Amino acid sequence: MKNKNNLVTEDIQKNYLSALRESLQIPSYFKESQASSLPLGIDIYNALRLAIETAQSIGFEKVYLDPKGYYAYAEIGQGKDLIGIIGHVDVVPPGNLENWETPPFEPFEADGKLYARGAQDDKGAIYAAMFSIKALLNKGVLLKKRIRVIFGGDEERLFQCINKYKEEEEIPIFSMVADGSFPLIYAEKGLLNFLISSKEESSESMEISGGEAFNAVCARASYKGKRLNELENELKRLNYAYEKTVDGLDVVGASAHASRAEDGINAGMRLCIALKNIGVKNKFISFLAEKIGEDISAKKIFGDLKDISGHLTCNIGKITLTKGKMEALIDIRVPVLASNNQSIKEILEKSIKSHHLDLSLYDELPSIYLDKDNPFFKSLMSAYQEVSGDCESKPIAIGGATYARSLNNSVAFGAAFPHSSKTAHQENEHIVLDDMYMAIEIYANALEKIIKLEVS
Repeated sequence: MKNKNNLVTEDIQKNYLSALRESLQIPSYFKESQASSLPLGIDIYNALRLAIETAQSIGFEKVYLDPKGYYAYAEIGQGKDLIGIIGHVDVVPPGNLENWETPPFEPFEADGKLYARGAQDDKGAIYAAMFSIKALLNKGVLLKKRIRVIFGGDEERLFQCINKYKEEEEIPIFSMVADGSFPLIYAEKGLLNFLISSKEESSESMEISGGEAFNAVCARASYKGKRLNELENELKRLNYAYEKTVDGLDVVGASAHASRAEDGINAGMRLCIALKNIGVKNKFISFLAEKIGEDISAKKIFGDLKDISGHLTCNIGKITLTKGKMEALIDIRVPVLASNNQSIKEILEKSIKSHHLDLSLYDELPSIYLDKDNPFFKSLMSAYQEVSGDCESKPIAIGGATYARSLNNSVAFGAAFPHSSKTAHQENEHIVLDDMYMAIEIYANALEKIIKLEVS
C-alpha cells in the first residue's frame, strides 16, 4: 500500500516517535503491590500523565487527569458536538524476559520496526491518533467539533477506566477506538471471564503455576513434585517442549492474545495433559485435560460454535495448584450470532458441576454488531481507502474486546493493517513505523470527514 497524502511531515514523524518512546519506557501494567491510593498503580498513573502532557505540547487546549488514575483526556476544537478517540496506556505484563531479544521497556528500533511492550497494544495506535490532530492543525483545518482523546488505564483487565469515565464525563456522539484493525471492525465477540476452582486436597504432593492473565495464552507452566521422571518421559513422548529447573521442570509454550489463542501454545494445558496421562488422580487436572486440553474451541463442552466472527475460543490464561488451592482463569470469546453469553454460562456451569468443581463469573462483556451504513462508519472506510489505496479489504469481525462495546456509536478503527504482524501480548511485540505514520494520516483524514458531517 502506498500513502497518497503527505500530511505526516518528517517533523511529525520525529515528534511522534520521540513521544512514543518515552511512553513505552513506562512499565504500565497492573501490579497488586502498587494498588493503594492509586488503584491501578503509579506506573499506569504516570503513563496517563505523560499522555496528556504530550497532548498539551502539540496544541490540545484542555486536559484532565483523573485523581485516582483511572483515565485521562485531552480536548481541542469548538462546538456542542463531541467526537471521541479512545485508546489505552496500560499494557499486559512482559511475560518471559528470556524470550525478549531486547528489554521490553527499553524501546529498540531495527529494520523500520520499534520493539517494546505496548508498542502495538496500544500506545503506538493511540499516540498515532493523537498526533493526527497535530497534522490537522498544521494543515489549518478548522475544528468545528470538539475532539477528545480519551486515555484508559485498565483496558487489559476490567475496563474500570472506561466505566469511571462514563460515570463522570461527557459521552461523545461518536467515538473511534484506536485499538483494533483497519479497515474497520464491525463486530466483536462476547467475552466471559471465569475462575474455576477446587478445594480438593491432591492425592499427590505437587505444585503447579503458570500464566499471568485471563487474556493471554499461558506460555510457561512450572511443575514441582513427585513422579518427575515419569512426567519428563511423557512430555518427550508427546513432543512437548520443556526445560529442567533446580527442583522440577517448566513446560514451554508460546504466548498470544486470548482472542487469537490459535497463535499460541498453552503450556498449562500441555502440563495437565501429561499429568493425566501418567495417572495423576485430580479432578481439577482431569477436567482441564479432558474437556479443554489443546482444543481452543473446547468443543467437548460447547460443541462447534462459529459464525461470521469465527469460532468460540476458550483460553486458560493462568493455572495455580498448591496444597488446598486449585484455580484456573478461563477466558471465553462468544461468537456474535451463533450463541450468547447466557447460554454459554449455563453450558459451562453444567459441565463444571458434573466434575464437582466451583465456577465464579469474574467479568462479562456483551458482543457488538454494527450497522455498516452508518455515516460515521462510511467516513472511516472512505478515509482508510483514500490514504492506503486499499479498496479490497473489507470490514472485519474479531474475538477481541475493545472499548467500542462500552460506548454507543463507537467503532474500532486501526491501527493494525491487514498485512500487519499481530504481536500484541507476545514477546518481542513491535510495530512497523511506516505503518504507524500512515495510520496518523488515516486518522487525520477520517477526523476531517467527521468534522464536516451534519449530526441530527
